[in-house]
Amino acid sequence: MTLLKLSDNVYPPIAKDAALATLGAGITDPEAVQYVAEVRLAAYLNVPPEWVMLTNSATSALHLAYQFMLMGRRPQVPVYTWPASYTAAGRYTLVDADPWPYFQDEENPFTVGVCMWGQPWRFGHVDLLDAAHAFGEGIDQLRSDEVSAVVYSFGPRKEIPCMRGGALISKRIDNRWRAYRDSGTIGPHAVFHKGLNLEMSELSAAILGESLPFHEGQKLRRQTMMQRYFVNLRDVPSVRVLTSGGSGHLEVLHFESEIQRDAVAWALKKNDIQSGIHYRLPMWLAPTKFPRAYDLSTKVLSVPLHLNMDEKDVDRVCQIIAASA
Repeated sequence: MTLLKLSDNVYPPIAKDAALATLGAGITDPEAVQYVAEVRLAAYLNVPPEWVMLTNSATSALHLAYQFMLMGRRPQVPVYTWPASYTAAGRYTLVDADPWPYFQDEENPFTVGVCMWGQPWRFGHVDLLDAAHAFGEGIDQLRSDEVSAVVYSFGPRKEIPCMRGGALISKRIDNRWRAYRDSGTIGPHAVFHKGLNLEMSELSAAILGESLPFHEGQKLRRQTMMQRYFVNLRDVPSVRVLTSGGSGHLEVLHFESEIQRDAVAWALKKNDIQSGIHYRLPMWLAPTKFPRAYDLSTKVLSVPLHLNMDEKDVDRVCQIIAASA
């Protein structure tokens, strides 16, 4: 039986061909290709181009935001997320989640929100919204100043495919931010500021820019499969679908116990179906200090959701889950 992957490459072939044609025409200046992709991303999100800055990864985008926004403050970050969400800051305070963070009461805190499993952010003001798994979220809050900056993640298995990259969306972006991303320079020689080489590659930027027109159709297909998961599993008493209203990047299930979760994961594996856990807590974090996050990490399971599968694949996964939960 063919392995059903947890996620899979979703490059639109036409977009990839168009990107390669762009580079083949001799347009190989990283800054020029990156700028075109930024303008296209801004148009897609309906924000001014000056609000958009592409980077070589979402971690780099987080680092940039921390570099220019912290102003001496220590960020408070939900522990239940990918570690880069907090380690990119260097100094940080971790807070528990259920699944949304409970920020501590401090004077003038710097708060970081995470769109858990692609779910929209609906929980008040944060300085920085990590929407790595929720492309498009946070833009309305950004316009209304409920959110000061939003970070997205791109990759071959993400909603918006490219080789690898990230984006930082903020009204605060200026030449200092862009110079820091571009090795501290403005133009080919002028050293403007300390910086790092955080530019998105030409190929990634080209594929990103050409992929945007396909996103709505791809998102609809993903959401159709998510709805099928929800309908198939809604009467299974020990399983709760967490992502039925999310952005369509992950399909995450919640079980009543770790034993049930592991039994389902093993049954899927025996039937050549991959699964995963978003997220396992780092080994050095004490369960007693973050009980809600630890409890979630023992009961969630991500199951296949990508554009190289169809409704029959979803039905097969659901049948195995229902039989083994």
